[in-house]
Amino acid sequence: MIFSIIPNISIKDSLLARLGLAMGTIVFLSFISMVLSTSIADNSLGKANAINSAGSLRMMSYRLLSYAESGAPNAQIAHASTEFQIRLDALESFVVSRAADYSELPSRFAHVHNTWEEQIAPTLLKLHGKPDAATVEKLERVVPAFVEQINDVVFLIEQDLEQKIALLRSLQIALLAMTVAVCLVTMWMMKNQVVRPLKDLLLAASRVRDKDFSAQVMHTDQDELGQLGVTFNMMVSEIATTYDNQNQLIAERTRELT
Repeated sequence: MIFSIIPNISIKDSLLARLGLAMGTIVFLSFISMVLSTSIADNSLGKANAINSAGSLRMMSYRLLSYAESGAPNAQIAHASTEFQIRLDALESFVVSRAADYSELPSRFAHVHNTWEEQIAPTLLKLHGKPDAATVEKLERVVPAFVEQINDVVFLIEQDLEQKIALLRSLQIALLAMTVAVCLVTMWMMKNQVVRPLKDLLLAASRVRDKDFSAQVMHTDQDELGQLGVTFNMMVSEIATTYDNQNQLIAERTRELT
């Protein structure tokens, strides 16, 4: 009879729903943190090797210039040029595929590629094993500028890597702060909406056990423990009424017998 009058608890008033939402939020934030960390780490993977590869291109550029100045054989220059082309294409493919939409890396790499294809590579083919003064002079002018272009690319790769690390750090701090905030709210909810009501309920039950039927539960909200408190108060009131009626009945029977 008592339980039949308790209204259905809505989801917004349900203590279990609120605690479940808090736990789900913590799990969701942890999942987002892991996904972002994995994504950024995967995007940054190989950037250090790309910087080393760019450094080797700078060294190979000056080696090609020394070949031109010393009149190295065509086969040697052709082999070094082919190796340079392969490394340049591989580095460009890797860096451009990992670059963000706002990054300047694709345009800078295109500039490096054009300088190699239009100025340095054709000039090396004109040597034919004989160091021509005009050709060598052109290479001595173009190669240092070309190396500076590669330096710009290296700087952008380093900058992109630093930005990724800074972004990861900022996201981790933000997600950690949100997780801590949700944990604090959950702890506050557990203390005020679970621990205290249960303590109050146990204290009232102890008083009723000692036949103190004036005990009442203070937590009577719309959540599960609040509805349990309402039911407990109604039950104690009915027990107190029954107990009083029985005492009155015993007193009447005693007077009649007397």
